[in-house]
Amino acid sequence: MQLFDEFVGNGNKDLCSWNTMIMGLAFHGKCDEALELFNQMLKIGMSPDDVTYVGGGGGAVILACTHGGMVSKGRKLFNSMKQKISMTPKLEYYGCMVDLLGRAGELHEAYDLIKAMPMKPDAVIWGIS
Repeated sequence: MQLFDEFVGNGNKDLCSWNTMIMGLAFHGKCDEALELFNQMLKIGMSPDDVTYVGGGGGAVILACTHGGMVSKGRKLFNSMKQKISMTPKLEYYGCMVDLLGRAGELHEAYDLIKAMPMKPDAVIWGIS
């Protein structure tokens, strides 16, 4: 984290660096730190992209919520894509949310989310739930 702080502090504020660090923290169970870094990224005016939310299918910030059992925070992040940054959730985003809800035992909510998706669920979505 110290190396990242120095890197960013020296003006190297590209989105790829932020996404990589957020994903790394999420994959290693550092859920709170991943979400804090995401918030820092937003505070400096960096706009999240697909990778920030779904990180190659892993769901960078939503993955952090999944591993940390933070269902309500995951819901807020998912909803913020449309409301705050005008990003339309793609199938991968829904997959991350279904995974989050399923792991938390919220199977009815996961199923309702699948039924409410604006696109047809694929085999991966059904396999997650």
